[in-house]
Amino acid sequence: MFQSVTKLRIFTCVVGGGGHTPGDGNGGKVTPLITANRAAQQALHNILPVNPFTSNLTLYFQEHPEQPVTAQLFDVSGRVHVQQTIEPGNVSENRYVLNTADLLPGMYFLRLETAPGVFSTHKVMKYEQ
Repeated sequence: MFQSVTKLRIFTCVVGGGGHTPGDGNGGKVTPLITANRAAQQALHNILPVNPFTSNLTLYFQEHPEQPVTAQLFDVSGRVHVQQTIEPGNVSENRYVLNTADLLPGMYFLRLETAPGVFSTHKVMKYEQ
């Protein structure tokens, strides 16, 4: 059905503000005022969804998570279809499976959050077998 689908990482958001003033001595560069938990940020880079997917969306963890990860799967209109908190004890063989059997084929967004305000979003495609 789909000839070629590539994984697209849309963005990673880090808690914190940034700002500068013309006379701040920083040459006008934006500097972060608050840095989020580095472990929470690193954990996001270690989670890879299988893309495209069918009745299950498998998340592969390059390292076993040390903290819970919240997963949300939503459509292009923003409606959340799947929401689960993945506890470290539920990750088996560095993978976790989200049941997506009730979803229609199409494009979805997977939001993974490791700490309040620390998240990444991936575009994923569901197709029928």
